[in-house]
Amino acid sequence: MQKLANYLNISENQLEELNLEIHEDTGSTGEMNYSYWFEVPEDISEEITNITGWKPGQVVSDIPLDVLDGNELLEYSGLDKLLLELFPSEINPFADLKNKIDEYRALVLEHHDKNTGTTLKSVLFGAAIGALEAYLWEIVRWKIDNDSNAANQIIKNCEQYGSVSYTLSEIVSDEFSPKKRLLFALNNLLWHRIEKVAPIFEKGLGIDLPSLKFFKKALKIRHHIVHRSGKNTDGELIHLDLNQVINLFNDTLDFAEIVNKQLYRLPVTGVATNVW
Repeated sequence: MQKLANYLNISENQLEELNLEIHEDTGSTGEMNYSYWFEVPEDISEEITNITGWKPGQVVSDIPLDVLDGNELLEYSGLDKLLLELFPSEINPFADLKNKIDEYRALVLEHHDKNTGTTLKSVLFGAAIGALEAYLWEIVRWKIDNDSNAANQIIKNCEQYGSVSYTLSEIVSDEFSPKKRLLFALNNLLWHRIEKVAPIFEKGLGIDLPSLKFFKKALKIRHHIVHRSGKNTDGELIHLDLNQVINLFNDTLDFAEIVNKQLYRLPVTGVATNVW
């Protein structure tokens, strides 16, 4: 961090405040890394702006390779490297989500202007919402299976699970397990019910979820598509343009990126048996 801060002519604290997402410049071939780059955050402080002259959204490129060593690259370079450390190769919820969204993006870009384009945009719009729901559940499941304290924190801090009543006969049963009961409840949760999901992350796992306004708006559109045959409450057809669909894809991945950055920094208490 210090070496990068010195290169950018800012302090280490200011660098941490920026929370930069640094990317590799692999050129047109994608086979070799030539340098690093990042986009200046929209919420950059006036203090840092006065020092650097940067503007929100500006791309700062051509950062030499020797400015970042392996540890700094892990912290700042992006989700794929973070998740390789966080999850075993066969268990990677973010990679699964990204693969799905990339597939949806390729499909809609190739076929949006064809005869089936209208239907395809609606289908993939709904599929992106489903992919995010699956991602949220898989993150929580991974945390419970691999952190011996996660289930206890969710039960203790989330009223909807901590206030469940059990009979004495259930409690003394050999099969009784608070963790299993919790997993059963979570497995049957509708993960688009944000008012139910948010406390699990925020109170149970200590993750501050970013804004989900985009998700709530998209969810309402999907409801019309699925339950009203693509019409709104006034009976008017809903027309999704390409930008709406692509924006949902981007917002979904941006949301997951912020969640994963926080998850990566959380301590793991012990390691439970992985049941995936």
